[in-house]
Amino acid sequence: MTEPKNWRRVVILGHTGFMGRALHRHLERDREVIGHSSASMDLCRPESLKPLADIVDEETAVVLMAAHTPDKGDNWASCDANIRMAGNVCEALLAKPPGKFIFISSDAVYPMGDEPVTEATPVNPEDSFYALAKFTGECLARKLLGGGGNGVPVLILRPTIVFGPGDTHQSYGPNRFARTLAADREIRIFGRGEETRDHLYIDDDVRLIERLVFS
Repeated sequence: MTEPKNWRRVVILGHTGFMGRALHRHLERDREVIGHSSASMDLCRPESLKPLADIVDEETAVVLMAAHTPDKGDNWASCDANIRMAGNVCEALLAKPPGKFIFISSDAVYPMGDEPVTEATPVNPEDSFYALAKFTGECLARKLLGGGGNGVPVLILRPTIVFGPGDTHQSYGPNRFARTLAADREIRIFGRGEETRDHLYIDDDVRLIERLVFS
């Protein structure tokens, strides 16, 4: 069994988002972590990524978490932005390859349904622009970094809906229930409550990401 890799540095692109903040706090306890948000690095502009060359090397793991999430609008504009961010990051890392590249995708790439999702479940990213952008980002990462003889290990993670303290999204689920309960003393559910959805607690999410990044 291969020994876990103790990366000297972890670079998180999108470290001020809900998941990014939690992962940054979790990892920086015992290692060097460098975070960039849209305020310091506009991933939609290739020239903005030049500073990566100074902080990325073969002892660095790069995590791409930045995204225009569906709550900001599930449309072509957000889809285009997400695809450009993924492509620009991969292109920038071609010049200075990291030891490992981790792309945070989404379970939105799978079809909606009641059947359990496994590694063998076919994707169907046509249900939303967000899913389409995420799956395109996965393909770009594999093609540009993992393929073509570049040999950068690419890890694709497709988390389900993540919830917990600090979540700013208004998606249907535990966080919205907590907010409406605090504000209005009631919880509003779809239908008669027969709908079920998978959720992952933020602390469990970042621990899983850590184990996979360093595996």
